[in-house]
Amino acid sequence: MEVKDFAEIARHRLNVCRDMIIQDEYDGWACDGDRLHNFKILGVLRNEMPEKALWSLANRYFTSILEIINDLEVPDNKPNIGQLEGKITHLISYLIVLEALFKEREGGGKR
Repeated sequence: MEVKDFAEIARHRLNVCRDMIIQDEYDGWACDGDRLHNFKILGVLRNEMPEKALWSLANRYFTSILEIINDLEVPDNKPNIGQLEGKITHLISYLIVLEALFKEREGGGKR
């Protein structure tokens, strides 16, 4: 793959991820302005740190992607690129939220 084609894929995916995490889906997660609220509550419900709760959710996407990869071995099977893109976007977003949880824990966030 040429550099320009790879760069376009990266730009597109990061833009989609940015739009989702800042403006769209994750906006509903904020409680009293705390974007990390849902992960904190999930951690309480599971009696674990929010970071572990997030990692459990992220692992669902890793597992789904592994299933898509395994399906490549099936003759004449074509992967659903749209599904793959969505799972990749969610994983990138979860990693950003994980970073925010760590930074908040060390005192880098408001809460």
